Amino acid sequence: MKLLEKPDLTLYEGIKITKDLVLDYENDHRKQHIENLVLTTTDYEEKQMYNMTTTANVKLEEGKYLILEENGYIYPLNEVCTLEQAIEEMQEYKNSLDKGE
Repeated sequence: MKLLEKPDLTLYEGIKITKDLVLDYENDHRKQHIENLVLTTTDYEEKQMYNMTTTANVKLEEGKYLILEENGYIYPLNEVCTLEQAIEEMQEYKNSLDKGE
Protein backbone atom coordinates (compact mmCIF):
# COMPACT_ATOMS: atom_id res chain seq x y z
CA MET A 1 0.00 0.00 0.00
CA LYS A 2 1.32 3.43 -0.93
CA LEU A 3 0.51 6.36 1.34
CA LEU A 4 1.07 10.06 0.99
CA GLU A 5 0.90 13.02 3.29
CA LYS A 6 -2.59 14.51 3.23
CA PRO A 7 -2.47 17.69 1.13
CA ASP A 8 -3.41 21.08 2.52
CA LEU A 9 -6.80 21.92 1.02
CA THR A 10 -6.97 25.52 2.23
CA LEU A 11 -8.35 27.83 -0.47
CA TYR A 12 -6.87 31.31 -0.84
CA GLU A 13 -7.82 34.43 -2.74
CA GLY A 14 -5.13 35.20 -5.25
CA ILE A 15 -4.09 36.40 -8.64
CA LYS A 16 -2.08 34.87 -11.49
CA ILE A 17 1.13 36.69 -12.36
CA THR A 18 1.40 37.92 -15.94
CA LYS A 19 3.97 40.20 -17.54
CA ASP A 20 1.25 42.86 -17.95
CA LEU A 21 0.03 42.72 -14.33
CA VAL A 22 -0.20 46.15 -12.71
CA LEU A 23 -1.71 46.28 -9.24
CA ASP A 24 -1.82 48.57 -6.21
CA TYR A 25 -2.74 47.71 -2.63
CA GLU A 26 -2.67 49.96 0.41
CA ASN A 27 -3.69 49.93 4.07
CA ASP A 28 -2.62 51.94 7.13
CA HIS A 29 0.78 50.23 7.44
CA ARG A 30 1.58 48.83 4.00
CA LYS A 31 1.69 49.96 0.40
CA GLN A 32 2.25 47.53 -2.47
CA HIS A 33 2.75 48.04 -6.18
CA ILE A 34 3.22 45.42 -8.89
CA GLU A 35 4.61 46.30 -12.29
CA ASN A 36 7.15 44.77 -14.69
CA LEU A 37 7.08 41.48 -12.72
CA VAL A 38 8.28 43.21 -9.52
CA LEU A 39 6.30 43.35 -6.26
CA THR A 40 7.37 46.42 -4.27
CA THR A 41 6.20 46.41 -0.65
CA THR A 42 6.71 49.37 1.67
CA ASP A 43 5.86 48.90 5.33
CA TYR A 44 5.43 51.79 7.76
CA GLU A 45 5.83 51.44 11.51
CA GLU A 46 5.22 54.32 13.88
CA LYS A 47 6.18 53.97 17.53
CA GLN A 48 6.51 56.49 20.32
CA MET A 49 10.30 56.68 19.99
CA TYR A 50 10.77 56.13 16.24
CA ASN A 51 9.27 55.85 12.78
CA MET A 52 10.50 53.13 10.44
CA THR A 53 9.95 52.57 6.74
CA THR A 54 11.04 49.33 5.07
CA THR A 55 10.88 48.61 1.35
CA ALA A 56 11.33 45.21 -0.30
CA ASN A 57 11.33 44.32 -4.00
CA VAL A 58 10.48 40.77 -5.03
CA LYS A 59 11.02 39.54 -8.58
CA LEU A 60 7.95 37.61 -9.72
CA GLU A 61 7.74 34.68 -12.10
CA GLU A 62 5.10 34.78 -14.81
CA GLY A 63 2.52 32.00 -14.52
CA LYS A 64 2.86 31.67 -10.73
CA TYR A 65 0.33 33.04 -8.24
CA LEU A 66 0.21 35.67 -5.51
CA ILE A 67 -1.93 35.08 -2.43
CA LEU A 68 -4.00 37.90 -0.94
CA GLU A 69 -3.77 37.86 2.85
CA GLU A 70 -5.16 40.19 5.47
CA ASN A 71 -2.20 42.57 5.09
CA GLY A 72 -1.64 42.46 1.34
CA TYR A 73 -0.20 40.17 -1.31
CA ILE A 74 2.48 37.57 -0.65
CA TYR A 75 4.58 35.46 -2.99
CA PRO A 76 4.16 32.03 -1.36
CA LEU A 77 7.27 29.97 -0.59
CA ASN A 78 5.49 26.79 -1.68
CA GLU A 79 4.00 26.69 -5.14
CA VAL A 80 0.21 27.04 -5.31
CA CYS A 81 -2.21 26.14 -8.07
CA THR A 82 -5.90 26.31 -8.88
CA LEU A 83 -8.28 23.65 -7.59
CA GLU A 84 -8.72 22.34 -11.14
CA GLN A 85 -4.94 22.01 -11.59
CA ALA A 86 -4.63 20.14 -8.27
CA ILE A 87 -7.41 17.69 -9.21
CA GLU A 88 -5.84 17.07 -12.62
CA GLU A 89 -2.39 16.50 -11.11
CA MET A 90 -3.72 14.09 -8.47
CA GLN A 91 -5.69 12.16 -11.13
CA GLU A 92 -2.54 11.83 -13.28
CA TYR A 93 -0.63 10.65 -10.22
CA LYS A 94 -3.33 8.07 -9.39
CA ASN A 95 -3.39 6.84 -12.99
CA SER A 96 0.40 6.37 -12.99
CA LEU A 97 0.18 4.36 -9.74
CA ASP A 98 -2.63 2.22 -11.18
CA LYS A 99 -0.39 1.39 -14.16
CA GLY A 100 2.50 0.51 -11.86
CA GLU A 101 4.77 3.33 -13.08
